[in-house]
Amino acid sequence: MPWVPEGVDVEVPNAARMYDYILEGSHNFAADRQLAEKVLKVVPAEEAARSNRAFLRRTVRHLVRDVGVRQFRTSVLAYPQSAACTR
Repeated sequence: MPWVPEGVDVEVPNAARMYDYILEGSHNFAADRQLAEKVLKVVPAEEAARSNRAFLRRTVRHLVRDVGVRQFRTSVLAYPQSAACTR
């Protein structure tokens, strides 16, 4: 089992960890995966999640390279993806 911060109940599904699971990340637990699978049966959103992440990468890349933005503030319900997923 991956490292769990103090106070985190891995038995209770979490939206950010469910999103991480849908994006094939590693910051999720059985409760997150089980509920995510139930949701995906009703709303097959895998492609939408991947498209959303790709849009975020393109937007940040543009802001850094072309506009010169150097700091970002985020309030997103998601965990960072690995470097391989963010290129």
